[in-house]
Amino acid sequence: MKKSVLVGILAGLMLIGLSFIILSQNTITGFSVYQTSSINEGYLEELKIKENVECLQNSQCLENQECVENFCLDKNSINLCKEVSLSTSSIKLKIGDSINSYKRVITNYELPFLLNKGKIIEIVNNETIEHLYVQNILIGYAEISKDNIQSKSTENNILIYRLTFSKNVDFSSKNIHGQALRILGEEYIIGDNSDNSKIELIKTNEDKKIKFEDRRKVSKGLFSNVEGTSVNLIKGFDKNISLIEIEFSLNSNMNENKEEINLKENFEDSVFEKIELSFDDVKGEYADVKIGGVC
Repeated sequence: MKKSVLVGILAGLMLIGLSFIILSQNTITGFSVYQTSSINEGYLEELKIKENVECLQNSQCLENQECVENFCLDKNSINLCKEVSLSTSSIKLKIGDSINSYKRVITNYELPFLLNKGKIIEIVNNETIEHLYVQNILIGYAEISKDNIQSKSTENNILIYRLTFSKNVDFSSKNIHGQALRILGEEYIIGDNSDNSKIELIKTNEDKKIKFEDRRKVSKGLFSNVEGTSVNLIKGFDKNISLIEIEFSLNSNMNENKEEINLKENFEDSVFEKIELSFDDVKGEYADVKIGGVC
């Protein structure tokens, strides 16, 4: 074999190895895989001025602050640990009841920091368009026994997370890529790969990706699907997205094949890892079930 041919082969092998190293590093950091948008800070500032608000996302606040409902708040003032009972002040849950007997929807009023309101802004033809959003948690059909909480059937969901927009959002628009959604108390950036068939959210400062595709399991990280979850992307007549819904069954709890919540145990969502449903106590015929933030 001629020396020039051998040198060429060695150079090719080195190039392949170098490419593999670079690809591996990019996969680990997530920069090439996730394609987070580096939105123009000037454009973001222009949106803020047009809206006459203090902030649209955390990058516009000081280091010890976060942007909540367009105000820069000190991190120490943001309480994500609050919880509420699924009973009411006048009616208590009892053995044999479904956990959603008296409260079916948890709103911003009850968990203001966990279920904050927000907005996505875009400028189209020199007009500012607001997409306001609200977050809710819907309580599913699961029955309380003396020792545990069980779904009534395998089709029942124990919790449903819902994010609803005031105006349908075109997630393929470059105007919103790089903007933020504040979900369950944490900020996520809308990735460049998002469109109306899939939405990719990147957790700020951590480069952790969550992907939603209609009628599929939630995808976390590079390859991991979260068992026991299902995504609904509800669209309007314009084919843009009006609502994002994540359904959680009991076996989505930490990816275990779990069929019940035992007394003194908690259910934690394994997508955002921020919602906790707790079965705290049974006194006589009455049961203490709460929902709130994971702390």
